[in-house]
Amino acid sequence: MTRLLIALAFFCTPVLFGRSLAPYVQERRFIDRLVVAAQRTPPSGIAIKALEDIALGTSIDLRPAAERLGILSFSRQEYFAVPEVRAYAILHLADIHDSNVAAFLSSLSTESLGPDGTEELYDALAIAQRHSKLDEMTSEAEQVDFLEGVLQDRSNSPGLIGAKLWAIDQLCDDHASVSSVPIIGVTLRRLDSRRGEHYLYLCKAKIQALQSENRVAALGALLIAPAASPELDPQGAVSMWALNKLMTMHTDAAERELADFMAKTEIPDPKAKWNDHISLLRELMRGREAQIAALRKPDEDEMESERRAMEKELLRQKN
Repeated sequence: MTRLLIALAFFCTPVLFGRSLAPYVQERRFIDRLVVAAQRTPPSGIAIKALEDIALGTSIDLRPAAERLGILSFSRQEYFAVPEVRAYAILHLADIHDSNVAAFLSSLSTESLGPDGTEELYDALAIAQRHSKLDEMTSEAEQVDFLEGVLQDRSNSPGLIGAKLWAIDQLCDDHASVSSVPIIGVTLRRLDSRRGEHYLYLCKAKIQALQSENRVAALGALLIAPAASPELDPQGAVSMWALNKLMTMHTDAAERELADFMAKTEIPDPKAKWNDHISLLRELMRGREAQIAALRKPDEDEMESERRAMEKELLRQKN
């Protein structure tokens, strides 16, 4: 049950999602850079090979790949063999829309990954393989049917609980599927009889906001009034999710809604019950603003290094 509650944490704190990756920020950033290189047209075979080696836990030197791709920041090699880091690479391989990558993910098994005392690897594998299949489907109805099929799977295959949680998140958030609420409720109660109703409430709140005619305004309303049912959402998880959703929209309307929230909550209401929670949301907003400011001052040396590496790789391919 402890493992399940940890796995369900993404329902409560989407802004802070990352499971146990906090100590491996540098490795995660390196993997992110590899994914970006692999998503280019044409995709970088060097980056894809490096990601596959990390996923398999292959003991190779990644520094040549980093040099070829112009990635200056690099951490200790042995950290890439840590299960949590390997799991992160597996999950993000599914973000690369390439037939060879899809074939690689399909070929992976628990045996090829080796023992997994953390259960991170097997969860990541189960999710990535299903994510890859989902991306091959073009019809919304077909995708929803596939995700509901994951919830109906009664096998004991490794990583299935992680895959079910992923499918629930897809149905509640990305697809906002009203028709899926009954099977989501059954699955959540079966997985966690004590807190199933809590997670179902969060799912319904997500779907209601995303199905609204004015999605941005509906999300903004959740920031000011975090929970219509405090007993089902005592930590204000819905508003945390709404904040994350608005922050990642990158539209003028979403930015205006966020600015309006900051203006309305600048002076705390002494009668409000949610002052502490709103203060947390404001702190997250200030952190985001600091990150945006930092991104506006990119590391010119690293950008130049990456440019030179790309030119060098193009010359090598021509020769």
